[in-house]
Amino acid sequence: MRTTLPIAAGFYTSDALPLSAQRAVNWRPSVPQTATITDANLFSTEGIVGLITGSVLDECRGAHVLAGIPYFVISNALYRLDRTIVGGTDVFATVLLGAIVGNDRVYMADNGTQLCIVAVPDTVTAGKSYIFTASPDTLTEITDVNFDGPASSVKYINGYFQFHKSDGKKFFNSPLNNGLTGYDPLDFNVAEADPDQIRGLGVLNNQLYVFGSETTQIFRDIGRAPSPFSPVVGATIDIGLFSPQTVVKFGGGLAFVGGGVDESPAVWLVSSGQKRKLSTIAIENELSKLTIEQIEGQVFSWVYAESGAYMLGIATPNTCYVYDIINDRWHERQSIDGSSLEAYRVSHIVTAYGRTIVGDTITGNIGELSEDEPLEYGILTPRLITSRPFDNSGNSVNVASIEAVIESGVGLSNDTQIQTGISASGQPVYATGGSDPQITLSWSDDGARTYDGFISRSMGKIGEHMHRPMWNRLGRFARQRVLQFEVTSPTKATLIKVEADIG
Repeated sequence: MRTTLPIAAGFYTSDALPLSAQRAVNWRPSVPQTATITDANLFSTEGIVGLITGSVLDECRGAHVLAGIPYFVISNALYRLDRTIVGGTDVFATVLLGAIVGNDRVYMADNGTQLCIVAVPDTVTAGKSYIFTASPDTLTEITDVNFDGPASSVKYINGYFQFHKSDGKKFFNSPLNNGLTGYDPLDFNVAEADPDQIRGLGVLNNQLYVFGSETTQIFRDIGRAPSPFSPVVGATIDIGLFSPQTVVKFGGGLAFVGGGVDESPAVWLVSSGQKRKLSTIAIENELSKLTIEQIEGQVFSWVYAESGAYMLGIATPNTCYVYDIINDRWHERQSIDGSSLEAYRVSHIVTAYGRTIVGDTITGNIGELSEDEPLEYGILTPRLITSRPFDNSGNSVNVASIEAVIESGVGLSNDTQIQTGISASGQPVYATGGSDPQITLSWSDDGARTYDGFISRSMGKIGEHMHRPMWNRLGRFARQRVLQFEVTSPTKATLIKVEADIG
């Protein structure tokens, strides 16, 4: 009997692994929007093409686009990424614009002509806020005597920079169209619907969302003086913000990691006073394993669109959970750090110059997400899919063969030397391959704790489009066997479906 095995459900790992240990690491589940040979398939996620090579220790702390030009805070400096076209080819260079204090991620916003940067207080510095203007390039600390800093975030709305104070007790705004001078000490407001502390700000549909630790209150600009913002009557949402760096516009709302009183962290989407949970129980179980310090300071978000998909990334210290709102599926992204898969290295994503440009958590690199690139800055990153248990009502079955239906024949024209990691001594580790890409099958009978098999099959050399990776004479499968497929090849990969002949 020919049976199609479900492999494109995405991430759903249960605390009870025999129940579900499904993972999709560096694979993106996709649901076709018309009749095809499968209900869902897997595409390999984008690689990263290097645009700028930075120092090993220069982590990206912030990124923002002003007037079509991207700016990055890398280590303790603000840079502009310039592009020139030479002989029809884009050439990129960074321009150093000035120093930014601190070590933590920064907040950035613009009013069309001014770029505001908030370096939040940390264990080393008290925090500072800056205004950058171009032509001529000038980076200036906000030192107005009435600037009620230090601030902990900034957003732009209706001509104002809106800040929230680091003590979490109030939020205040800049003068109209000027973030550098002319602050009024009375231009502030408080979120009084609940006495919780302010954790962050968001802007949606010309309204200001003030996120507390337990509730969210919505304000609007009514044009009054001295403080132009007033609460919208009845517009209070009974969930708060747990991870301040996760507030992003997404799917017609504001997405973030938060929850209500005595609730565990979850991924929420709010809009027009309504809330919707995006995370599954599996995602929430993983988030709940993090410490309060990790949730508050090490979890962050980014968004981008690619090939009809719209992605929200929730990055944690160990991995990155990515939600595709079009396909309503979660998957994971991880990068090679040393010799093993660790946290995804993308720190920020912006769109400029017709490209999806990313900052880096490991180095000062600036790169571009690209569907046509299988590597990350030249490093080979494995792709891993773990199925749900191969269950037959608790009975073992005989499996004559398994076939991975793939886009075959996409190997390289010749083998090439590819970096696969870094040794314990800090030296790059290389392997040679690519002309005959492989897909490897392994299996687990103990709830995805240990694996056996590791049998590789060719995915087809270049032009071998009729090639079919098959594993024959697999024998008797134990009850609740979990299958795992891994592709480690410097090529794109598409896993259409997996079929089994069951005797």
